[in-house]
Amino acid sequence: MLRSQPTDQPADLKEFAGNCAEQGRARVNCATECDPVACARTGIIPPSCRAKGGRLVALEGSDLANLFYCWTGQSGARHVCRVIPIEQEATIADYIDVVAIAVLRSGDLRRPLCVLSTRIFDTAAGRAQRARAHMAGCTEWHVYFGDDSYSMQDLTAGLAA
Repeated sequence: MLRSQPTDQPADLKEFAGNCAEQGRARVNCATECDPVACARTGIIPPSCRAKGGRLVALEGSDLANLFYCWTGQSGARHVCRVIPIEQEATIADYIDVVAIAVLRSGDLRRPLCVLSTRIFDTAAGRAQRARAHMAGCTEWHVYFGDDSYSMQDLTAGLAA
């Protein structure tokens, strides 16, 4: 949802960020305990994370195949994300209450590097975390337009596990 549009998201929507694995937080509590500014300071999700994802089979062979990617949440639910090329990163700040996942793409493999709420995306902490993601090889962003805080927590916990 663009910033200029009204939102039906609750005003107290938690700001989510990954990197709980590096803070030693329990997997089950990751998304609910993360402080976005603290997580932004900790760095990149380690390569040992067990995040699972895949392309959308229904889109294979179409012009849309590279525009969407599906990550598996902690619950096993699939969360469809819009893929934004790194060159269009600045447009992500125009959205509200969405999750942006920095991703390193190598062929068909994708690895989440960090997770940021658009609430902090263009703040000093968000810019610092984005710079760390770039240094770690970020090639694209996956934007998740979740409709509730549970689905955002589920996705974030699945990525940082």
